[in-house]
Amino acid sequence: MTSFDGCRNDLIAAVDRIVSESGDLSRVDSDAWSDDWLIQPLPALGGVTPRSYIHSGRYCQDIRGVLLMAQSGAFA
Repeated sequence: MTSFDGCRNDLIAAVDRIVSESGDLSRVDSDAWSDDWLIQPLPALGGVTPRSYIHSGRYCQDIRGVLLMAQSGAFA
């Protein structure tokens, strides 16, 4: 498994946890949601996609932190 795959799996687990804390996990396809999120340019990353950020050698924890900040409403 590549570091990207490991990070993707960590993000999917985080999405599962967020959804289970907030609602019905059976109504969300965490794999598909995560894959879509990874290709969206994010202002929190300077307009870079999470996927590009990971492939540039950055840390998965940074990406997971952005996801968790969004859950908390920090970017609202």
